[in-house]
Amino acid sequence: MELNEAERGQRFRVGPWLLRVLWPEEGFVGSVNDTSVVVRADGPQMSVLLTGDIEVEAQSALLREPEPELLSVTVLTTPHHGASTQVPAFLTATDPTVAVTSAGRENSYGHPTPFTVGVLEEVARVHARTDLDGDVAVLGGPVRVATRGPDPGTGPQG
Repeated sequence: MELNEAERGQRFRVGPWLLRVLWPEEGFVGSVNDTSVVVRADGPQMSVLLTGDIEVEAQSALLREPEPELLSVTVLTTPHHGASTQVPAFLTATDPTVAVTSAGRENSYGHPTPFTVGVLEEVARVHARTDLDGDVAVLGGPVRVATRGPDPGTGPQG
């Protein structure tokens, strides 16, 4: 299997899904988190923005890119597990129906932070969190969220 370095502009087809690399730009040198690969996946009945651990620098750059409309998606995976290093305008630009925050229960980092949760609860119709909801599945047509979590009384609202 051949491995390639991802860079903005690359496109791949995987079954019915079109994957587009939105970040990093060629030659970008920054923090380890800001070198995370950001991919937009467009498939049947939904679009997903996979953000890795990007923080302020990469989020700000993505807002300035030539095609910021590519940020608006059905499903957002919350950058950096919901750390406080978010650009609210970036989260707002994603305009997600569903935001999914992947974080361990009672993790020592305090992820997701109350600041990020507050922004996500304003911009997303549903905010699912793996620390509270356990496994999260987002299904298309119409969009539905299913969880199988450690505490059934704390499922996503929406």
